[in-house]
Amino acid sequence: MRRLIWIAFLIALTASPALTQTPKERGGYGYGFAGLIRSPNGEDVALNVGIGGDGYLYKGFGVGGEIGYVGPSGFNDGFGILSANASYHFLKVSQSRKLVPFLTGGFSLFFRSRADIGGNFGGGVTYWFKERIGVRLEVRDQIPARSDLGHLPGFRAAVTFR
Repeated sequence: MRRLIWIAFLIALTASPALTQTPKERGGYGYGFAGLIRSPNGEDVALNVGIGGDGYLYKGFGVGGEIGYVGPSGFNDGFGILSANASYHFLKVSQSRKLVPFLTGGFSLFFRSRADIGGNFGGGVTYWFKERIGVRLEVRDQIPARSDLGHLPGFRAAVTFR
């Protein structure tokens, strides 16, 4: 299990060189998100909060990572999710480049008293109000490898900054 945590950490760390580059097409951004996710019992909706970052590597392709918390019935019963993702950002969709749709997917580590692996995929759009501040709207599905948890689809909104 320790090896999986180190692998996830190293994948997330690969985003840091991209985050230091300056042009929009090769830069990066961070975000803090909050949203709703279907809880593991399949009957309730849970709060999903966290932080993340994404860095452009080449022509819209990027890598990123995030860490978040899912609280089905408060902060006592929840679990954490650490993700390392690849992404594609459609940088040339709008002339002003204020509206940037994206697709993302990758590895997820679910942890509480024990850890489980899985994956995630999703997509959304980032709208940049100003040069350095925007909002990100996203739909994402977290998929634990343990079949008893099922899919954990959710919607979230984020404040983005670069």
